Amino acid sequence: MCVPNTQGSVPPIAGGVGTFVSWEGGCLFIGEKVGLVPVHAHYAIQVVFGSEHGVRLRPDDRLPWQEFGGAMIASRQPHTMDASRVRVNAVMFIEPETREGRALTERYLDAGIVPFPDGAFEATAAVIEAWDRRDSTALVGRARRDRCAHRRGGTRACDGRTPAPGRALHQPAPEWSVDP
Repeated sequence: MCVPNTQGSVPPIAGGVGTFVSWEGGCLFIGEKVGLVPVHAHYAIQVVFGSEHGVRLRPDDRLPWQEFGGAMIASRQPHTMDASRVRVNAVMFIEPETREGRALTERYLDAGIVPFPDGAFEATAAVIEAWDRRDSTALVGRARRDRCAHRRGGTRACDGRTPAPGRALHQPAPEWSVDP
């Protein structure tokens, strides 16, 4: 009888609790209690980071896990994620046809799954802190600033689809929860 080696394995995602923030051209999920996300792919570019280093990614179940402080995943790139080793994790989805998406793809995403550029992980601390305080106004503002922080050729990579202060941003960001 063959018994699978489960030592060190992580159970599939059983739930999660957090906040969802959206804008035209992208969105942010940030929360806790997220474990293993099975292999999948999506159209959006994915930016993922944790409250500390330890989010693990890999392109399929056969390859070893790689641990990241933060990483970017190209559009349509198959991947699996294990966020069980971090207290809080965030996933930002950016549509590839936006100015930000084109800049990220051109600048970083020729290898499928890539680590954050130098200094980028440190910039994510304010997003985690805003979520810890349950300060949805700061969370939206911080996500917007971080989204616009990628520069290309000395100009901001933001276009008009980035959320602007207005009545939609003054409403609390919705909480979400996934039950097993």
